Amino acid sequence: SNIGKMSKYFTLSNEASATDGKFEITRIKSSAPLGIFRYFFRAGTSRIDIAPQAKRYTFRALRNMHIQLDGEIYTILSGDRVVVTSERQKLRCII
Repeated sequence: SNIGKMSKYFTLSNEASATDGKFEITRIKSSAPLGIFRYFFRAGTSRIDIAPQAKRYTFRALRNMHIQLDGEIYTILSGDRVVVTSERQKLRCII
């Protein structure tokens, strides 16, 4: 993520900035519903670990998974290598 809070209630990172060219690596250890609930409960009570920041992150998918990029859903297959990068001040917004 590159935001510090999700909604008004969930703290993802106290160090996050949308303009620093970095993103926070948020890892949820369990994909079971109870594990995900625990993670968001901790985020809602501001008791979350500090997320490491990176400009680049590489991982290999251990199983098929769906991801969302800019509102679109994509499928990553088991064994695919994924590289996530962040570029500072490359997005222009006209308001």
